[in-house]
Amino acid sequence: VSQSRYLEDLEGIKKLKANPELSSILCGKFRPNHFDGVVSIVNHFFELIKPDYAIFGEKDFQQLKIIEDRELLSGLAYVPTMGALHSGHLSLVAKAKELSERVIVSIFVNPLQFGPNEDFDKYPRTLDQDLTMLKEKKVDYVFCPEFSREDLEGIKKLKANPELSSILCGKFRPNHLDGVVSIVNHFFELIKPDYAIFGEKDFQQLKIIEDMSSSLNLKVKIIPAKTYREANGLAMSSRNQYLSESEREKAS
Repeated sequence: VSQSRYLEDLEGIKKLKANPELSSILCGKFRPNHFDGVVSIVNHFFELIKPDYAIFGEKDFQQLKIIEDRELLSGLAYVPTMGALHSGHLSLVAKAKELSERVIVSIFVNPLQFGPNEDFDKYPRTLDQDLTMLKEKKVDYVFCPEFSREDLEGIKKLKANPELSSILCGKFRPNHLDGVVSIVNHFFELIKPDYAIFGEKDFQQLKIIEDMSSSLNLKVKIIPAKTYREANGLAMSSRNQYLSESEREKAS
């Protein structure tokens, strides 16, 4: 039987992507499709055979590491957002899809992280547009709760690590990071994700959430994702629409 016949038979199976960060430091750097093919066929055989155990020799150490990694990355990946989505958010979705076959995005403007006289009421809300964008990216689930501040009174209130918060914006926004960790932990409890992706643009929030996850010994793995920038170098943000052209140039 020719190789082309084999390839035709396999056209219909689920095609997986090996972890690009791991693949790039192994032979995937020189054989770009090799590990994708490995995880795709191994997963296909797992689905057919449904084994309790699978034994792989350490001689093929690189394949072993890729398969172990793929098995770990088979759960639910979660991207928390406050909506008004842009290409930066979609890059987080793309990162989530690298990690898992199932992706959930939440859209919720969290009142707990806004202080008095901040922009909670005027924060941009574009739900219909957001849902269209996520549908185009084939996101599996979208969680859009409509909790008011009163609805959130009963959730577990957490305190951000004061030693860390005091050297970040918690010094000037005393309840902001407490509101962040409280709602993120609440959504973790509701959604039970295996992975949660946070952009490095919100670096302070990322550090606070990593600290919370570690201190509470949460099972979710926090995954940082690189900052996505506009053509002029300005980090993409839902609040950029507040800026004039001259302010955008200064900020970039």
